[in-house]
Amino acid sequence: MSFDQLSSLESQPTTTRRQDDPQYSDDPEFQRLSHDLMTKLFTLTGNISRLSNEVALLGTRRDTERVRERVHDLLEETKDTFKEVGEGVKTIQSWEDVSPSQKYTQQKLAREFQNNLREFQTVQRQALEKQRSSASAARTALDEQQSPAADGSQQFGQQQQQSQEVLRLASQDEVDFQDSLIVEREAEIRNIEQGVTELNELFRDVAHIVNEQGELLDNIHENVENTRWVIRNCLDPEIAPAELGCFRQSLLAFVTEMVSSAALTASAALKSRVKRPSLLSKLAHPEDLIKHFPNGAYIGWSGFTGVGYPKKIPTMLADHVEKNDLQGKLRYSLFVGASSGAETENRWAALNMIERRAPHQVGKEIAKGINNGKINFFDKHLSMFPVDLVYGFYTKDKPNNKLDVVVVEASEVLEDGGIVPGASVGASPELIQMADKIIIEVNTAIPPMEGLHDITLTQLPPHRKPYLIMAPEDRIGSTSIPIDPDKVVAIIESDYQDQTAPNTPADATSAAIARHLIEFLEYEVAHGRLPKNLLPLQSGIGNIANAVIGGLAESKFEHLKVWTEVLQDTFLDLFDSKKLDFATATSIRFSPDGFKRFYNNWDNYHDKLLLRSQQVSNSPEIIRRLGVIGMNTPVEVDIYAHANSTCVMGSRMLNGLGGSADFLRSAKYSIMHTPSTRPSKADPHGVSCIVPMCTHVDQTEHDLDVVVTEQGLADVRGLSPRERAKVIIEKCAHPEYKPILEDYFKKAEFECMKRGWGHEPHLLWNSFDMHKALDLEGSMKKIKTWG
Repeated sequence: MSFDQLSSLESQPTTTRRQDDPQYSDDPEFQRLSHDLMTKLFTLTGNISRLSNEVALLGTRRDTERVRERVHDLLEETKDTFKEVGEGVKTIQSWEDVSPSQKYTQQKLAREFQNNLREFQTVQRQALEKQRSSASAARTALDEQQSPAADGSQQFGQQQQQSQEVLRLASQDEVDFQDSLIVEREAEIRNIEQGVTELNELFRDVAHIVNEQGELLDNIHENVENTRWVIRNCLDPEIAPAELGCFRQSLLAFVTEMVSSAALTASAALKSRVKRPSLLSKLAHPEDLIKHFPNGAYIGWSGFTGVGYPKKIPTMLADHVEKNDLQGKLRYSLFVGASSGAETENRWAALNMIERRAPHQVGKEIAKGINNGKINFFDKHLSMFPVDLVYGFYTKDKPNNKLDVVVVEASEVLEDGGIVPGASVGASPELIQMADKIIIEVNTAIPPMEGLHDITLTQLPPHRKPYLIMAPEDRIGSTSIPIDPDKVVAIIESDYQDQTAPNTPADATSAAIARHLIEFLEYEVAHGRLPKNLLPLQSGIGNIANAVIGGLAESKFEHLKVWTEVLQDTFLDLFDSKKLDFATATSIRFSPDGFKRFYNNWDNYHDKLLLRSQQVSNSPEIIRRLGVIGMNTPVEVDIYAHANSTCVMGSRMLNGLGGSADFLRSAKYSIMHTPSTRPSKADPHGVSCIVPMCTHVDQTEHDLDVVVTEQGLADVRGLSPRERAKVIIEKCAHPEYKPILEDYFKKAEFECMKRGWGHEPHLLWNSFDMHKALDLEGSMKKIKTWG
């Protein structure tokens, strides 16, 4: 409950008041003083947040005299305000003959004052340590300056000048220099120490008074009874006892909720991130929100490729199910832009909490649930999923055509209530549009990211407008996702980062694929079909994608741009090599070390990146306009250039279609790269990725231009099906499978030609014999014959 809510609660007119009851006689002086203290406490919260940010700059390369002045001024101002508020809190605590409502105000003010004072003292100590460290550095510099190793008066003068510059930042808690700047720092340290001592005494005074009076609502029953007594004396004396009993139950629920709210205090970090104060009144414990997740609820999460997803709420719900043996009894329909964190949805799947899932997922347990029939999964083009969501296609069986609740991670919340996402945007704007209720997890373990995003909202036909984007760096939206504050039912603080895995290094196979691709791009430039800086690049996830982007960092191409859906660590390498000018995506899925690198070099990277919603990053309209070079990895490709991106053996779902078809159907260059073989349990080359016929087709022969493996590159642009088959077998098949595939094609061509079926020859009764051999014998090489 916020200060504003408390104030309005206390000042609400009560028509049934007895004017002669001293318990409800308005005390204007008490109200004036408490309101003044509430206002000053709110100001202190802002000061502590600003001070914390300024102290963090001390001792860094951004440390300047102006920063130290601001730290000094804020310390003094905040310390003086705390003294003033402390005296006021002591006065309030000593007020005589207080009503239960005033008693609550007393304790609320004391608790808020103590919590704020603790946070301020923490920042004070941080500032003191920074000053002392600066003094230590100054002493070291002075000792080095005075050593006899100086080479002549000129060098000595330079060293003296440099040392004085260091001493300018030092303090004199431990070092006794006569320089005026050092004396000033010594005074600053003494001043901070004195402030810490004074505020410690003030803290003890307030704590002593509070302890003497007793903690607020330690005995809930007693307070409910007291409040019930007041209300009984205020109500009409003829009111029925049964109605009083009913009212007592409602009052008990209210007071219990009030106690819960009073026990929650937003941290300084959270307060600095939530810039709309009214939303802090909705701060909640995750456990108190279980009521918003009944069995059968339709739930939306933020997140894309395992970053930017909520963590506290999903973990709390999983704990709740596990502790109460509710496996299979609390099941949900879960909608996320793409994959979430494995430690969240994968655990949900293991606990049988997912009834339905869309449109993309990653995790052994959730894939297991999908393939054993426990989870109803449908994959969808990632550009179409959020649009279809707003169309109401996925909530058509809900009375209000809405998702029941959406949980979204934010790096901060702006003054207008807009949500600034973290490392991904995904389908969050559309999920929020379609939410009946919204829970915001503000992640204070990541830095605020305002300015990194370009947010647009989905309009319905016939009112949809084109995306006016002509280059990856073009902005067309806002920096935050707008929300309806009335839909927000809770704010949660999240305190740990996305759980991504380290990148695996490129192997010889992926490096060979990268070489073939770069040679192809150089060939296209030489023949005038591509400019020297290419066209915007799209690359998927995995070793091959990393190898391709890593290869570009070592190539002769410069001033590259990227239009993709996911950025990985190798894009940072491409930025650092000065080869990449700008990149746009819907998520940044870095490794833990990659995120550290990104955050530590925020100033170098953030103005070269834009994160957009997935319906924009994967928009066929924009992909075609920009002439994107699309590169993705399939499960298998057949000899006619159909591709399977989702289902092993035509049946077992891996992750989902993702955005591969969004790009491959609309890109100027549609490229599939894959190893020529993968290992089976019995054979290191047991699975050929080039097959006679795909067991499942996600991208058709009409979509692909290039197929590349470590064996070579097949350019199939403008070729007929039979021409494509010959070049794909010749250039891309593994040597152990090339004769097998050639034999299939010759027999299929012979059988079909004599029947007049020769456009795209197949032996329908034998097309999957390689897959059959894999299933029965453990290797596709074990195929006996083609019929």
